[in-house]
Amino acid sequence: MTQPELNQDWLEDFEIIRSFHDSEVTEKVATLLDHSGFPEQLKLLFGALSEKDRGAHSIQDFLHSLRQATSIKHLQALESAFLGAVLKSTLSQVRTVGLKPAATEGQTEPHYLFISNHRDIVLDPLILNWVTLENGLSSCHCAIGDNLLVDESGRLIALLNKCFAVLRSIKSPKAMVAAMRTQSAYIRHLRFNALANIWIAQREGRSKDNSDRTNPALIKMLGLAKPKEMPLAEYIKALRLVPISLSYEWDPCDLQKAEELLAIEKGTYKKDGMADLKAVRDGLTGDKGQIQVYFDTQFSDRIPPGATHDDIAQMIDQSIQKNYAFYPVTFAAAALLSKLSGADKHISEAIAQQQQSANCGQPDIDKATIKLEQRLSGASAEIRKRVLTSYAQPILSYIAHQSYQA
Repeated sequence: MTQPELNQDWLEDFEIIRSFHDSEVTEKVATLLDHSGFPEQLKLLFGALSEKDRGAHSIQDFLHSLRQATSIKHLQALESAFLGAVLKSTLSQVRTVGLKPAATEGQTEPHYLFISNHRDIVLDPLILNWVTLENGLSSCHCAIGDNLLVDESGRLIALLNKCFAVLRSIKSPKAMVAAMRTQSAYIRHLRFNALANIWIAQREGRSKDNSDRTNPALIKMLGLAKPKEMPLAEYIKALRLVPISLSYEWDPCDLQKAEELLAIEKGTYKKDGMADLKAVRDGLTGDKGQIQVYFDTQFSDRIPPGATHDDIAQMIDQSIQKNYAFYPVTFAAAALLSKLSGADKHISEAIAQQQQSANCGQPDIDKATIKLEQRLSGASAEIRKRVLTSYAQPILSYIAHQSYQA
């Protein structure tokens, strides 16, 4: 099926979920800057960091520069300069694997539908856009739950940065199906008409325990807009789906996530109104150590004819888990966890083999163990076990799927 046959006409329903257009930037930026909550949120998020580098990268100078933005691309360039300055101490080691730089002049730029594991509300799409732009690709249109668009300044900044809404607040089954059809058609429009890059998390919400699993309903949603005569597997190939493995060495929100999971299990969890903003702040400004972003750009070539949405979801899981980066803390947590839960001989041998492959020496693992113990100082036994499991989970998931063949 040719490109024109895959094009999707603009639908009126897109207006509910779409991001802003270039023609709206001047007006929407002015509205954003006039909103009292936005400067305060910036101070909460970046105040301490920007104080270290007042100069041209102070919050006030950044706010002033935003008024000069005339397009989404211009706006994102201004944001990138500010964020690059204030976050340089917490994003010093980002490694990209598998993504080829954009084609040279005269050739067509490749475009993809990225699906990744989801660890951080803002940092995941921020880092993805960072590395795509560094490689000469366009920044991504990012799917974001409408629960994160309730705050007006948050909504404006998201829609100014190519985010489109996923209508999770809808409860009626009929309305939910209609919303998924609209989302699917919008993604088709972005991919084939706008020739855009797109990012979607593999399931709703951050993974709290790092046991990353793709929701098969996500793949089913993507297929709702496909041409009727086109098999699902062929359509997913046409979308150029690329799984991404986001591997953070340290998670600034590790204890928060463990506490939230425990409260949910006990039925005592009540979300604080500032919880999302606090998670954003801690994720952005906290120590993350090394970060690897692995792009499985050959994934679509491996999708067999007749693959179902369940098959494709499982393939994404296997790809993401296979391409994790293992750090000293991964092995430190696995060793501490085995002392709590007992060590399975097969798993211990497999971990030892991966430790050797990852070139992680014992001195580095010992350092990670000390740091991990410091983070867990004062934590309850339940929280301790959950945090250790979250750090060990990438290698446990890999071992569970080690039969996967690329």
